[in-house]
Parts: sequence; structure tokens; C-alpha cells
Amino acid sequence: MNKDRIIQSAQLFLSDKRNQRRLLKVFIAVFITSSIISFLGYFTVIRVSFTQGDAPFAMQPETYLYQASPENKTKLFGISNTFIVPRTADALFFKHGNNEAFATPSDGSFGFGFESIDVSLGTIGTAEKISSGGTRCPITAGNGIYSYECANPSSFKKYEGTENGLPTHVSSGVGFSTNYPPAYYKDGILIQHGAGDVVAYVVPGAKEVQTIPLPVGFLNTKNYILIFTDSTDPRNTGFVVYDYNTGVGHYYSDFKPSVTPKRINRQYSLDVNKDVSSCVLVGTSFTCYHGSPGEESHSHDDEPSSGEEEHTEPYGGTIEVIDVSIDTPKAKAYQGPDDGGINHILATASGVLFGRNDTLLERIELKDKAFVTEAVNYHVEIASASTFLYYVHNNKTYRYDENTRSSSLYYKNDQETITKIVANGEELLAMSYSHKDPLQLLNVFDIKADN
Repeated sequence: MNKDRIIQSAQLFLSDKRNQRRLLKVFIAVFITSSIISFLGYFTVIRVSFTQGDAPFAMQPETYLYQASPENKTKLFGISNTFIVPRTADALFFKHGNNEAFATPSDGSFGFGFESIDVSLGTIGTAEKISSGGTRCPITAGNGIYSYECANPSSFKKYEGTENGLPTHVSSGVGFSTNYPPAYYKDGILIQHGAGDVVAYVVPGAKEVQTIPLPVGFLNTKNYILIFTDSTDPRNTGFVVYDYNTGVGHYYSDFKPSVTPKRINRQYSLDVNKDVSSCVLVGTSFTCYHGSPGEESHSHDDEPSSGEEEHTEPYGGTIEVIDVSIDTPKAKAYQGPDDGGINHILATASGVLFGRNDTLLERIELKDKAFVTEAVNYHVEIASASTFLYYVHNNKTYRYDENTRSSSLYYKNDQETITKIVANGEELLAMSYSHKDPLQLLNVFDIKADN
């Protein structure tokens, strides 16, 4: 009986045209609301503010959506620098004339609903060739630019300008020998010298090599000694001599025999057969990442590899920060995500940290007792940091803006393939070979901001 009354009441309600209109409005409102929620779940409306230097950039650049690979890009069309972008996009790419820039989502995906981002288009630097047709590595020292043999450093050559359009060099300074990568320091380099029981300070043009002994018991034949200097500030006299295998290091406030080094101890229990250990010195902060390499185990730049195995499943790691200015330096640890990994750590003069994970370049943020990362660019070939972070993407060099979290094109040479970039203080040097050279002999370019 009750069932029949309910059906009858429903029929009467639906037969009323006013109720039909009310239901239609409710249905339309629900449909529109659910459509908007669904749309915002997949897309973000992004408003972009462009700057170049300190001034706003009024023109709207061509805008592309990057996803999965550098080749997979789709042109976007916007109104008044406002774009509808899939939240899963790897990055946005902007181009206007010779200016290019990247912007990536800060937390792995663009925000929910609406988001405003700032993008600096920057200015392209100018390049001067300082060396050609060789296998020499560049170094800035004092007020000059020098080079040394990349494989077995033993002498300097100083760049003396050009003659008939070609770089000219003169030999400079005393000879030296080392089997380990040199570290840029003040007006020269620091190396593990001779039999390996001393650290040597080699200055181009000097008549002799200055040395200080390594601490007693610090060295044995199984150790891999690395020297870390502050590449962000050539005036910083401090440096760290660090044993990669044991995790024992010594900090020197200056290169003087009278200086007593401070001992540094790694807290992380490193497995040298599979773990990565990568460090950087900025001011009096010595920072190391220890743990899992990235998705593929590669050796980047001048730090030792993580062993012979390929580790395709990252298992997390720890960042240790040591203030070497205090009497007894102790490490403060920050734990990373269990499924993360880093191959190589970098830092700029402001102390901002970055990590290389195969081709992924990430910005690192330290929070409480953990660290988190956000993407800078997903397809990076080479990276180096000093005053700024520089990286090579698609054979072009970009400079990262820490304030806007965007990257702008800084240098490109369509006739050369870049193999390495070296940032030291305000200087940026690029090593590359000509596409026309079957021997792929290296050329070195000094890149300067075009102010």
C-alpha cells in the first residue's frame, strides 16, 4: 500500500512542469559541477608572468608542452599568457626569437585548478674560443684562463688571446703529477701529489709546488681520496680532503702547514659495492649524499662510480650536512624517500642543493629530518654549479633562476657537440667538438653573460 502511494506521489510530482524544470536545473548544475571537478583533476589553468632581467617581458612567446621526452612536445595556444595544461606535463617550454626557457611543476604535477608561475627568459651569453683541437681541460685561476691535460695532469698552458683567428697558449709554471681529479682553489688547483701522501697547491706561473702532508694514518692503498673546494667562491680558503671508501675527512681552513685540520666522519653506513657518495663544499657547509644511485647507475663528472652493478630500483638515501666551522663538526642527517636515488649532488653559492638522477635534474629542499625534491628538467645531459646552476639539455646550455624556478637558454653552438661544462665562481667554460671533426678533438669556449 505504501509502495503504491510513493509511486503515485512521484508521478504527480513529475507531471508538474515546474518540478520538471527544477529537476532539469539540478541535473544541469550537477553535470557542470562534476565536469569542472573532472576537468580540474586532469588540467590546470596556468597564468604565466614573463620577465627578462629586471623588466617584464610583454610579448607572448611560443609555448610548448613537454611530455615523456624532448622530442614529444605539443604547441599550446593561450590568451594573455594563460594556458590550459595537463597536470601530468613534464614541463612547459617557451620560445621567443633566440630566447628560450623551461618551467617545471614544483611537486611533480601542476597545481589543482589555477596556478600562476613566473618565468625568466634571461639573456644569451657570448662565447670566446680559448682552446682548440686538443684533449686539455680548462681552468680559471686568478685573472687568467689556463688548461691542463685531462687524463694525466702534469702542466699548465695559459691562454694568451688569438693570433690569426686561432687561440694561442704559452707554457706556465712548474710541472706536477697526480692520478686523481684536481680541484680548483684560489689562483690554481689542489691535487693529491707525488706518492699520494701530500696535498699540493699548484699555481700557474709559480716556480715550485706548495705541499702539506696528509694526516698520519689517513692514507692507505685501498683509499680513494677526493679534494673538495668551494667552486662557488674562489676566495674561500677552506677545503676538505675526503676518503670516499671510509667516509673519514679532514677540513682545512687554509692551505698552510700551521693549520690543524678538523676530522669529519660520515654517519651513514656506506656499502661501497652499490652505494653512491657525492659531496660538495659551500662556505663552511660540507654536504654529502649517501645511498642509492638513480634509476641507472652511472658515474657523472669526477666522482667515483657506485660499483659494477646496475641498480634499476632506487632504495633511498641520506643527505648529511656538516658545519665545519665549529670545533667538533657533526653531521645532521636528512632522510630521502625510500624509492628515490641520486647520482651526483651540486650546490650554488646561495646554498641551494641539486641532485642528478640519470637524466633527471632535481632541486633539493631540506625539511626537518627529511629532504624532498622537485624537478628542474627531466632530460639533462650535463650539469655544473657555482654562482648559478647550469645544465645542458638537447645540446644547449641553460641557466636556472632560483627565484622563479625556471631555466633560460644561456649558450648554444649549432656547430659543436657539448661534452662538459665547468662552472667556477662567475666563470662558465664549455668543452665541445666540431660536428665536422672525425677525431672529435676538444674545443674550449669561455661563456660570458651578454649584459
